[in-house]
Amino acid sequence: MMGVIYYSKFYWVAMADEKLKKIVYQAHPNEYVCHVAFVYKIALDLQKRFGGNRRVIAAAALLHDHGRGHHDKPHQELGAALARKILKKLNYQNDEIEQVVTCILNHSARASAKSSIEEKIVSSADGAAQVIYSPLFGLLSKKEPCEKSAWVLKHLAKGFAKISLPEFKQEVAPFYQQLKSINCESVKVFRSITK
Repeated sequence: MMGVIYYSKFYWVAMADEKLKKIVYQAHPNEYVCHVAFVYKIALDLQKRFGGNRRVIAAAALLHDHGRGHHDKPHQELGAALARKILKKLNYQNDEIEQVVTCILNHSARASAKSSIEEKIVSSADGAAQVIYSPLFGLLSKKEPCEKSAWVLKHLAKGFAKISLPEFKQEVAPFYQQLKSINCESVKVFRSITK
């Protein structure tokens, strides 16, 4: 009987993830392909290393930017409200919904503002995806090619600052330094051409 319960729980978790992926992709296909899918992948890898509630981390990673591009509200606030509605429909428990909402509200906050391992993982995964996958993240910019490197450079720094797991931040640092150097050089080239 224990095997059936475990299988059922695993199946439910996998189905919930797939439903959330579909919801996010349908609403934001470019954001999903260039950013959210990588945040999800990194978050699950970090959860295996550092612990935390897998369902909370997966849902928060997939929904963390779901409020982008809507209204005049900060995307974290709108995303948290949307997540609450979506997760209720998917029969998440109230305490898990509130943990996901907290992760979404705090994913862009200073590292010191995060208290739970779930918050730290989601924020770190979001920041690392901005760094490691910056060429894809750069595709989200609507900037002209000459301005794109400066935009990417700004988001590299913001992404690196979000990483609140010190051991993981050390692992990402070489990527950050290399990509920062490349984009700084690109900015210099574009500025020299446009003078």
